Amino acid sequence: MSYEKVKVIGLRKVIKKATGEVHNFLQVEHMQNYDIYLNDDAVKLIPTFEKIKGKEALIPVSWGEYNGKPSMNLSDDFTPLPAPVRNVAV
Repeated sequence: MSYEKVKVIGLRKVIKKATGEVHNFLQVEHMQNYDIYLNDDAVKLIPTFEKIKGKEALIPVSWGEYNGKPSMNLSDDFTPLPAPVRNVAV
């Protein structure tokens, strides 16, 4: 597990036509765009993810592979942390 600095883009729901099953994904940007599957425990944090939409945050993830491509999976307690602020001298 590591904390990765990401920009939260939004949330997305996918409903399987055959079963009506709902799958939730957190959309983030980390050098490219990723959709992170939200399991039943992580779905409880949707209001938190909504609040930080468009902002950078550190999220606990593990890296994996899905359909031959790199994927990010939420890990630990799923709770995002504020991204560190860089002080830029003017």
